[in-house]
Formats: sequence, C-alpha cells, structure tokens
Amino acid sequence: MPTHLNGAGISWTLVDDIHFKMVGMQDDDLTGYFVTEDNGRAVNVFGNSKTLRFTIPWRPVEETINFLRDEAVDVPGKILVVGDDGEKFGGWPDTYQHCW
Repeated sequence: MPTHLNGAGISWTLVDDIHFKMVGMQDDDLTGYFVTEDNGRAVNVFGNSKTLRFTIPWRPVEETINFLRDEAVDVPGKILVVGDDGEKFGGWPDTYQHCW
C-alpha cells in the first residue's frame, strides 16, 4: 500500500491505534508517526488516538481539552491525531442534537 499512496502523492495517513497495539505497542509509543515503505516509496503513519475518538464528540469539550493539556505537559512536542466517520457528528441516530 505505501507504493500506491506515495505514488498518488500522499505522504501520510492514519491507522487506528489498535493495529499498533496488536503488535505490542502502548499509548505512550503512539505520540508521533512511523515510516513505512515498499520498494523505497515511503509513507508516514500516525496512530489514530482511541481516547480522542471516544471523547470527540461524546464527552464534554473540557474533558478533551484537559486530556490534550495533560498529554502536552507529560511529553512536550508529542503528536496525537484523530480521524473519524463524518456521520458521527450529526448523521448517526440521536447525534444531530448532541453535536449541533
């Protein structure tokens, strides 16, 4: 897959953190990105934070902000990312009122 992503001009992607955890990594290992390559064509891969996926948008905004603040103090410069289904923000049953 790196060959095709790189060939399409894509330099990075997200992968759910569970894929990293299944090979023994922990949350503290997923504070940046990893490089994968195939035939010399590289792509940077970020682990999609489960904590952020489960707090945004379900938990109060302050909880997400406090989590990010705590993480930033713990390890300055760490990178956490989140990507999720767009319908989670109003398209799923009972989510429109919650999000908007």
